[in-house]
Amino acid sequence: YSNLTNITIKGSDKYKNNALYLYLIDYSDFKDINSSYNNYGIYARNLYYTNFNNILLNNNENNGFILTYGDHNSISNSTFNNNEDYNVYFSFADYNTLDNIHSSNNNYYSIELAFADNNIIKNSKIVGNYYGFYIIFSKSNTIYNNLFNNTWKNIYFGSTDSNVWNTALTQSTNIVGGEYIGGNYYANPNGTGFSETCTDDDQDGICDSSYTLASNNIDNYPLATPLLTEIYIGNKKIWNHTGKITNHKIDIKDELQNYLSNCTPSQSGYCKIPIKVYTNSKKPTTLHLKNLDVRTQFNLPKYLLKVQNTGLGKSLLKSIKAISINGDKTCEFLNSQKLTNPGDFFIINKECNIYYNEFSKLYGITSCGVREIVSKLIRK
Repeated sequence: YSNLTNITIKGSDKYKNNALYLYLIDYSDFKDINSSYNNYGIYARNLYYTNFNNILLNNNENNGFILTYGDHNSISNSTFNNNEDYNVYFSFADYNTLDNIHSSNNNYYSIELAFADNNIIKNSKIVGNYYGFYIIFSKSNTIYNNLFNNTWKNIYFGSTDSNVWNTALTQSTNIVGGEYIGGNYYANPNGTGFSETCTDDDQDGICDSSYTLASNNIDNYPLATPLLTEIYIGNKKIWNHTGKITNHKIDIKDELQNYLSNCTPSQSGYCKIPIKVYTNSKKPTTLHLKNLDVRTQFNLPKYLLKVQNTGLGKSLLKSIKAISINGDKTCEFLNSQKLTNPGDFFIINKECNIYYNEFSKLYGITSCGVREIVSKLIRK
């Protein structure tokens, strides 16, 4: 029944023979512990029903956290970085939990389970290591909502005992910002990991197919790269959304007016209004931008729009219109225009007979890929 809080263990720089050694301990709490640049960070043996919270174990010459013959313990909200052998090593350790762990920069196995059953590893980032996870003679462990992005292999199996790699699909923010918690996110440094390349046709942030890591080890709900959409006016981000776009209507009137109030017209008498919409969607995404109010003290005889594909794939701009304030007049700029290659653009030079304080909105943008819509308001 120990309670230790706010402790830093710093041994000899020359010999590095220190550590926090724990033996025959149960029902205890350890919080705000820093054991770095030592021999071991924490070496625990015969440890039961003990909680560790906010533990920092960096640059130790052997393991960061080693637990052998210990059950029903929890380690949460902790960082293990650049320890020589393992960041975390469980041996003959069952029913333990790792939650919200950052385990990185290990040149061997970042986390190893050896003869360790029924453990839970969740909500953690295991990144920048040579091997992310090593599992040998360990079964019935549950590993979900983790981010794996490691140099050689994310998961290495010394045996193929059965383990669980996902939880029930639940609507909640996952480890990479998507809308559902299910399995894990599998990436690699060159961007070709399973989660980075899987198909997600319904854009729910879950890969459409399961991921078989090894025999008896299948992730049924591997996480996909979440859909990210951002809108900028100039260089200012005015709106962002993670997840599927479903009939979103974004009112940008105030932001647009703020931009126009600081606009200095060019010699030809117009202000350029750069509205940029970025998305990583592989499918067409529909956004409705409401109240693109462009009223000035001048008459507005026409709009000049330059629409350009600025980078990541095909773009489609569809149904751009101006509509009068009272709704009785509409000027349609185009029905549909494809921009297949980066750099492709077209100019809309449309006479609309729009006069002072009469037309106030552009709406109806449907597009895919990264694109830039630069709207130039001609002043007369």
